Amino acid sequence: MPTSRAIVKKVLRGLGVVVLLVAVLYWGGVNALLASPWAEPLMNLRPELAQLHFSRAWTLVPGKFEVRDFQLSIQDRLVQIEITADRVHGNLHPWTLMKGRFFATQVEADGVTMRIRPRMTKGHPLEKYLAELPPIAGFETAVRDVSSNEVQQKDIRILTLEFADLKVKHLRELWIDRMRYTGDADVTGGMLYEPFLRLRIDDGHFVDQNSKLVAVAPNEVAIQNVDARVTLAEMSLSALDFASLKGLVADVKLSATADATFLNSYLTNVSGLSTLSVSGAPGQLEVAVVVDHGLLADGATLSYRSKRVAVRLPLVEVSGAAAVDGTTEDGRLALAVNISRAAVVQRDGERLVDAGNFRLRAKSSADLTLLADVDATLTLKGGHVRRLTSLNQFIPEGAGLHLLTGSGLMDAHLQLDSVPPRASGGLELTASDVTLKNRSATVTGKLVVHGELHSLNLASGAMDLSGSTLSLEGATLKAGKRSWPHLWLRAVADPCLLTPNGKLMWSARLALGASNLAPLLAIVSANAPLPAGLGLFADSANVKVEATLMVREDSVELPRVVLTSQNVRLEGALVLREVSQEDPRLEPWGSVLAHAGVFSAGVEFDGPRVSVVLGDLQRWSERRKLTPTSGLER
Repeated sequence: MPTSRAIVKKVLRGLGVVVLLVAVLYWGGVNALLASPWAEPLMNLRPELAQLHFSRAWTLVPGKFEVRDFQLSIQDRLVQIEITADRVHGNLHPWTLMKGRFFATQVEADGVTMRIRPRMTKGHPLEKYLAELPPIAGFETAVRDVSSNEVQQKDIRILTLEFADLKVKHLRELWIDRMRYTGDADVTGGMLYEPFLRLRIDDGHFVDQNSKLVAVAPNEVAIQNVDARVTLAEMSLSALDFASLKGLVADVKLSATADATFLNSYLTNVSGLSTLSVSGAPGQLEVAVVVDHGLLADGATLSYRSKRVAVRLPLVEVSGAAAVDGTTEDGRLALAVNISRAAVVQRDGERLVDAGNFRLRAKSSADLTLLADVDATLTLKGGHVRRLTSLNQFIPEGAGLHLLTGSGLMDAHLQLDSVPPRASGGLELTASDVTLKNRSATVTGKLVVHGELHSLNLASGAMDLSGSTLSLEGATLKAGKRSWPHLWLRAVADPCLLTPNGKLMWSARLALGASNLAPLLAIVSANAPLPAGLGLFADSANVKVEATLMVREDSVELPRVVLTSQNVRLEGALVLREVSQEDPRLEPWGSVLAHAGVFSAGVEFDGPRVSVVLGDLQRWSERRKLTPTSGLER
């Protein structure tokens, strides 16, 4: 009988033969299959889901493959993906594609590209951008055909890409939707990516020089040097919120030439200042940022320099040579924008102001996981207002006033808050050689404006200008063939509320003072007929006017008007309505009680008809007694 030792030898010999047979079958069979023309057809049994191609492939260790000219195209109902590589070495598991997943570990790849484009049904609002999306080999179009074939595709699971211990040399292209990176990067780390649904990055390290990033053309960044380490805990891409960034740890150093428009993503997505936008010539960008679980660490810096940048604000655009600096300190993120040799231009292109310097200062929390709450201050010092005629756009239609000439000096500041979107600020303007004209009179003199912007709702445009003042000094009034020199006019609006999109667009209480009645009568008479007798009192001195003014879309209401001077007292209530859509003149409706010297009369306005009442004026005025108006409270 054989001894136990002999039995062991036979068993070991048998096992050795089996192992050798398995190895031969594996190395020979699998490699023979990979080298045969049947390999690709066997791996592409569901071409509507996945298409795998290569020029050569072999294996020496079970599960570990060597592939040349690797190309994988996959799609589901939402997305199409193409991955190519000149060379791939690692643990590939192509059979996992049948379950909607591509999984690979300990992969070393060379000469890699990755393209991802979303799918859409015909008639989708974004279909016009298809030409900007990356081509995907094997899938002619990203448009989904709603047909019987599409019904079958509903069984396809959402795709997932997962890489562990990945090492890539020469990443040449990463093209996702309308964002495209081209370069020659080295990448290491791990990744889980379910397109547009979830993302995880495990100790990713990205290094490159002389590459290019286009984030929706033409927003281009030419990268001279980038070194980025990123770890990101799994986050949802379908319901992205700030709290998702708690799992972000990063160390990024970047040197690049960038179009100024790249700042718009910061202003909108990070700072929340969507009311601002930036354009202009390319500039030099330097970034050094450390992020610790969603918090920008102290010492982070951003620097941007451009010979010309234009910052678009709610009403105007400011352009000039720009210096942008961002820093973090004590958990706060500060952004400073300085524009030298600045020009302020209104939306139609007319140049309003030249200034030596325009400044924007913004601060917010450095915690990226919180909704940005930004405080920003814009300052304009020593601005030279080239032409005051640009202010004509702010004079209500039907007022009968417009500026003919004038220039001056202006200082202004504006405080912006992102949550809620609002602003406040002030304006100081001193202008000489100002000429104002209405339909019957011309006034020339020195204009001084003090503007107070208590609040501006950046969403609706509603603003509170209460306390703003205007004065005209050393003025000369010309009306017809007459001329009045050495006049003055001062006006205070308190309160003063403007609501551009409301039925009541402008409401204010005005307090005016003038050297005599001439300028006021000349301005009013241009819009509404006045009794001829009042013209005799045009030179009446020490005029004071109190009025409530309410401007609506088609009318101006004066529910209370009180005028006193040396020889005249008027008290009344008027509504001024447009004559017609073609004629901007206003017709008066209402009544005024007038006392001029020994003469007293009630004046009734009925559109173009004016009548004078000389009877029982006390009873007549009581029937028209003024009532307080509402809607003027701040």
